[in-house]
Amino acid sequence: MTKTWFHGTPHKLAIGDVLRPGVVEVNFKESDKNTVSVTTEESYAMHWARESGKKLGSEQVYVYVVEPIDEPEVWRQGMKNYGKDVAVFEARTASARITEIVFGEGVDSFNDKNYSPTGVVVNVAA
Repeated sequence: MTKTWFHGTPHKLAIGDVLRPGVVEVNFKESDKNTVSVTTEESYAMHWARESGKKLGSEQVYVYVVEPIDEPEVWRQGMKNYGKDVAVFEARTASARITEIVFGEGVDSFNDKNYSPTGVVVNVAA
């Protein structure tokens, strides 16, 4: 099964742009300066985009669907859907091409979702 990979950032990028390490300063001391972090979880990408934005003083953040250039190396993963699927919370890859803009300026796909500070989707009663 093919995974969909996401990347979150406060930086505005375009479809077709390639994320490469070293272009912008690493946002977190745990981050590897020689790789690009990706996740299979859209909510985690949003969480890390917001955390990065806070560090840079930016409220505008973006979430992108990316296509890793090489096979991502998994760093953190867990089970979801009652143990039926694996969620890759963080993986690292040498570079990744942006294929879709999921959230950001002009895109409001997150407007109907409530995200907790941990990046976990919280169900909201209607």
